This record gives sequence, C-alpha cells and structure tokens, in this order.
Amino acid sequence: MFKVICLVLTILCLSTSLVSSFTFTLQQVKDSILITPSTQLTANARIYDTLNQEVTANCTGSSQLRTCRLGNIPSGLITITDGLDSATTPITLAPFITFVSSPLTTYADASGASPIQITGKFFEPNYSYNVTYTNGFTNHSVTQVPTSNTTFLISTGYIGIGENLNVSITKFNSSVSVVLSNQNFLVTISPPNVIDYRFDAQTVNSSQGVLYLSNLCAQIDCGNNAISILFGNNGGQFQNVSYSRPTVAFPVNENWSFGPVEVKVADQVSDSFYFSPMFADTLLIQDLQPNPSILGGNITITGRFMKETDTLGNKPWNFLLEKRGHNTIQLNHTYLSNQYPFQIEIQIPSGTGNFNILYQYSDTNGDSVSQPFHFNFTAPSISNVSTLNYEEAGKITIEGDQFGETNLLVKIGSTECTNATITVPLKTIVCNFDAKELPTNDAKTLDVIVQVDLLVSAPGVFSYKDGISGASTNTPIHLFFVAILVVLLLTTI
Repeated sequence: MFKVICLVLTILCLSTSLVSSFTFTLQQVKDSILITPSTQLTANARIYDTLNQEVTANCTGSSQLRTCRLGNIPSGLITITDGLDSATTPITLAPFITFVSSPLTTYADASGASPIQITGKFFEPNYSYNVTYTNGFTNHSVTQVPTSNTTFLISTGYIGIGENLNVSITKFNSSVSVVLSNQNFLVTISPPNVIDYRFDAQTVNSSQGVLYLSNLCAQIDCGNNAISILFGNNGGQFQNVSYSRPTVAFPVNENWSFGPVEVKVADQVSDSFYFSPMFADTLLIQDLQPNPSILGGNITITGRFMKETDTLGNKPWNFLLEKRGHNTIQLNHTYLSNQYPFQIEIQIPSGTGNFNILYQYSDTNGDSVSQPFHFNFTAPSISNVSTLNYEEAGKITIEGDQFGETNLLVKIGSTECTNATITVPLKTIVCNFDAKELPTNDAKTLDVIVQVDLLVSAPGVFSYKDGISGASTNTPIHLFFVAILVVLLLTTI
C-alpha cells in the first residue's frame, strides 16, 4: 500500500513539472515588438511571427527583454518556444508609415495631381483605417481602406492647409476598438498659386477683383478666416474677402492704388501677383473735354482707377495719341484730381481730323495699352459767306473758325468751290465758285460746308445778291408793268 502511494505521488510530481507556467507580454514600438518573458529566456529560445515564420535572427536584447523587428505581417499570434516551454500571445499591429508622397495638394483630386501615396507596414486590406491630417490649421480624418498591405492611394477629399502637416493612420478593429499609429509622418503642403484673374469693374463703387488659384480650399473645409489678401509694402490687407474654390474675391475701391497682391492661406503665402487696373472689363476713361483746337491745347480726361502712383510708389500711367498715318506719340499730362473721379489734363499738339487717345500702364509684367478712345479736333465752323451776282462766277469769301489746310474742301450746294485758300489763319477762306448751281428751295439759298481732314462744319448759307435766283419763279419787274398796261388798255376799249 505504501509503495502504491509513493508511485502516485511520483507521477503527480512529474505531471506538475511538465505543466509550463511560461508567458510573455508584447509591446509594439514602430515596426518592432518588445518581448518581456515571465522567466528568463535561454539561448535555445525561438521566436515566431504571426505567419509562423521564425524571426529569432531579427531579435536583440537580453534573456529578460528582447526586441524583434518584424516583416510586413498581419495581426495574429506571436509564439516563443524555449526548450520544453512554449507560449503564444496575440497582437493587433498598429500601422507603421514609412513614406508619404510630398508635397501634398489641399485636395487630393486637385487638377493634375497624382493620388497621394502612403506606404508602410502592417496595413490590412480587410480593415478600415482613419487617415488623419493635423497641424495648427487642420485637424480632420477620412476613412480609407488600404489598396494592399503596403499602400494607401488617396485620390479624393480634402487634405488640409498649412505648410507642414502631420499624417497618421488609426486602425479600427472589431476586437480592439482603436489601434493608434506608431508615429506621425511630417509632410509639406504646396503653397497657393495664382493661375488666372479677372476684374469686374462695370459698376462704380461695386468693383471686385477675382483671383483663380491652385491649391485653394473651400470655406466649408478650412473655415471663415483661413484666407487673406495682402498688398503693398506696409502690410495692407483687404477686408471682406470671400472665397469658394478655386476663386478668392476682394472689393476694389475706386481710389485703390493697385500693385502686387499676395494670397495668404493659413501660414503660406502665394507668389506676388501684380493686380493692374488694365484687367478691368471696361474702359477707364469716362469723358474727354473739350475737343482741342487744330492749333493744339489742353483737354481733360475724367476716369476711374487712375491713381497717380501704385502701392510701390511708382507712377505707372502714360497717355498716347494715335493718328492714322502718323507715329504714336506720348503726351504730357498733369493730375488735376488724384481721387475718384480722377481728372488728368493732357497736352494735345496741333493737328486736324480724328485721333485716338490711349492710356498705357507700366508694371512688373511690362506695358499694357488700352483700347482706343476715339476723339477729334474741333470741327470747322462758318459765321459768314459773301454773295455773288446772279449766275456770275467769282470769288467767295467764307469767314469762321478752325479752318485748316489738311484735306480742305469747300462745297456750295453740291458744287466744289475750287482753289480754296486760307487767307487769314484759322479764320478766312477764299475760293472760286462757278455760279452754275441755282437754289431750288423757298429761301433761295445754297448750303455751304467746309471740311477739314474729314471733319465737317455745320452748314453756312450762300445766296445771290438781291435774292435773285436763275431758277426763280418771280416775274421780272418790266414784264409786270407791261402786263398792267395791257389790262388798262383792254378795260378802256
């Protein structure tokens, strides 16, 4: 009996010694795990990853703490065998980022942009992840599923603003609610860039500049105050800026000086862009007064957005005179009013006929010239026309003003008065009239016009002496008396 009891105790002792109490804990650090065993590991310990591949050679450390670098494996069980001891511990691996394509665009679907590529380890395509973008101006996440165990490709959605952006990935797991990424990956965002513009200036005091930008955010995504427009050397800033991807709009005051502007998005500033009044969708000259004399003189331009200096202190305006068959010349000008409505006096040289006034604006982009504003010298005017005897050719003297020799033409009725010569500068013309054309109107007159270089006077009046006209229906006076005598004789018979 005693022998039986001893045998049972021996078996129990041996059985107890065969039941292992060996365990270990795991902690992920980047793409490695820290192994802390419950008992010291021997030199014979073997470590296997979740794919049951031995990774012992990738481990360093002591018998009490081992660090093992992992390959790109899924979550699962880590196994350690050490002689007769063996244990497994589950691990849900957090995603580890090794690369993010940079620079990023504010939106992944920006025109011409390639998909954002995030590469790394421990991405599991059967799980959803939150990709999070953070900095002082951005803090939002989007749900993504990796395209493979090494790659995310993100081609839609808002990314963020601000020069530097932290990208992290968080895994959602059914058994472990959230597994955070093991690091943030710092990348850059491309700055905004002006790619087009317009200047809506049709309505006085309601003008608006519009810039088209690449890499501009929508107000709903980046907030009400993320974007500002700067101008000038003294830190000027437009008020009431509005934006809606891809445009940003700002009110343009009639008295603004114009010049370089910069668009600031978060902490990034676009390249300087010179916003010029020449972008306006309307002519800036509103009026020109008066028509200059053919001897030349001063006229006054009334216009909009014609501040004498720009925000850099330069004087960008020049005014040009353009006339067919002549060289374009630059005109001297003086500001009479440097506030809206702007008034600028320009000096016109002598001339005749029609001409064009153009305004030229010089900025960092070069010289811009407006469409022509059509104008003309003062037309000739007639104050008096001499007379001739009935059907008697002779010289006609025409008095008036603004008579010039360029392409001078005088007509009486439909007949040219030939050999027209200016005998008193500006004031008097003498020409030869053949007196063959006779009046047909009740007033017994012919219209006289003077044309100088295509500018035509208002009609003057020519009449024969005593109002006699070869086409007159009046009865000559001697025939009138004969008729009376005939009547008297008949009445006495």
